Amino acid sequence: MFWEDENGYRGIEDGNNKEQETMGGDLAGSEPYGLCLATSQRCRPHFRQTSVDSPVQRRREALSEGFRSHGVNKRTTPARKANNVMGFLTSQQKETFDHDGYLVVKALLQPIDLAPLIDVAAQVVDQQTQALFAEGKITERHEDQRFDKRWYEVYLQCASEQPQYAWHTVVFSQALFNLITHPRVLDLIEAFLGPEIQFNGDFWVRPKLPSERITTLPWHQDSAYMPKTENDLHLAIWIPLVDVNKRNGTLQYIPGSHRQGLQAMHKVEGEQFKVPVHDPGLAAEQIDTLEMKVGDIVIFNNLVFHRSLVNQSEGIRWSTDFRYSAADTSLYDLWHKALAFTVRSERNPDQVGTWEQWQAKWNASEHKNSRM
Repeated sequence: MFWEDENGYRGIEDGNNKEQETMGGDLAGSEPYGLCLATSQRCRPHFRQTSVDSPVQRRREALSEGFRSHGVNKRTTPARKANNVMGFLTSQQKETFDHDGYLVVKALLQPIDLAPLIDVAAQVVDQQTQALFAEGKITERHEDQRFDKRWYEVYLQCASEQPQYAWHTVVFSQALFNLITHPRVLDLIEAFLGPEIQFNGDFWVRPKLPSERITTLPWHQDSAYMPKTENDLHLAIWIPLVDVNKRNGTLQYIPGSHRQGLQAMHKVEGEQFKVPVHDPGLAAEQIDTLEMKVGDIVIFNNLVFHRSLVNQSEGIRWSTDFRYSAADTSLYDLWHKALAFTVRSERNPDQVGTWEQWQAKWNASEHKNSRM
């Protein structure tokens, strides 16, 4: 059971989840250091310090108060089950993935596992909102709006500003690292790739605004945008940070389309991204429109056709996604490979990357200075 405050944050109502182990940590009073919920370690955000009365701080206080009011003052995270990575994945689920090229895993994570990254995104929204206000581009900061509403309300005041396809530089944080390396996420990846796993360096946080087209991708296969990867298995993890459905721009998949191999793509006038030469949707026997709750994950093959829909709701469809492959898989000339690192290894556990090592890779890469 979960509680939810007026800002859309959820927490655990009781501590009776048998698949979890408690780790210490209190959210309140964590500025200028933030509490990283995924490790219960304190870490400095890369954003400016938030004010005592900021909406981010008020959400943190509400979340902390919610823990205390329900008798939960420690963060919980599932422990990895030794030699049992298939413990939450049935043989039927594995067959579904092999047949369809994707699989939705319900409640793989708890909302509290996503709270640190949501907090980072909320800090970005607050930082950019304050900057726009200081520049005189907006007159209202909408500090009391919910996470899935605020950035859109701010954006409506300065529609001449172009929306971003996705956020990259601005969300780099230990919260992001902790989600990429979350034990439950890696258990799921291991079920398909084995215990030697690398993160490909590819991550995004996507604020899909109502009615805008830049984040509404056409039918595509990931390998069409990742040259030379079609002969290897690269797994994508897509995680909604809000509940998603057809109305707010969820994902659609064509089951089994990965078995056709990589299809030709070309540039079409009016489309930002390349599209298939032959529209796979026209010949598809089935198109699966996903409905997912916060905590659900979809994992998919790099050759399965998928797309996103236009967000027709009044809120923002927030999501994040990462990509993984077996540790010995070549990343060729992928633009993000400078940020790749080993996330799990039974053979060489000392080679598993740490937050400090990943942060050093980031600081030495061109990504740090990108505009996204």
